[in-house]
Amino acid sequence: MNIFKPFEGVSSRTKTLIGLGWLLKIIGLWIISSFSATHMFPTPGQVFTGISELYKEGLVVHIFSSLALCAKAVLIAIAISLVFAYLSTLPVISPISNILSKFRYLPLTGISFYISILLTDVSGFKLVHCVWLD
Repeated sequence: MNIFKPFEGVSSRTKTLIGLGWLLKIIGLWIISSFSATHMFPTPGQVFTGISELYKEGLVVHIFSSLALCAKAVLIAIAISLVFAYLSTLPVISPISNILSKFRYLPLTGISFYISILLTDVSGFKLVHCVWLD
């Protein structure tokens, strides 16, 4: 077996076995490290308890809500970008699109204060944050 030889081709079965080996090693280290009184990571039991509590509190609903918000933000960002991309060929719009293209380098932390003043509802605020980050 040439699994220790650089740039050597291995079969998909060997890749699967290597991946499972690493996964078992990581899980084993996680379990062993949780035996002491003080540990850096939560124990497997704490993780499963936490996940079940989050599920009972509506984790799936919140995940789909976040995914819907992100999808909405991506669609708005695409629409705005397409409008300015196609209009930027016009000499009248070109300076505005050049200025707006520079805004993408501004960090959101400095602008979020002004966005929060302009927007009153939380969902609009989150949507602007998601659009800005795209």
